Amino acid sequence: QTCALPICFPVTIHAVEALVASEAYKAKRAAEYPPYTDYLDGIVKGDTAQVQAYIDACNAIKNKYPKGAA
Repeated sequence: QTCALPICFPVTIHAVEALVASEAYKAKRAAEYPPYTDYLDGIVKGDTAQVQAYIDACNAIKNKYPKGAA
């Protein structure tokens, strides 16, 4: 066992795979979220419909890729 840290602990491939799977939703969400500029544009223009459309799109992505789902 080789460590670069002063304290070593065993890590299994299953533990790493589980961690990666539990965090995968973040990358999936990021790839599909609408550009934040859509939100800012709506704020600057005072366009509440545009702002709400952005929020609705983000919530749809959050529902599509819930936290902890693989």
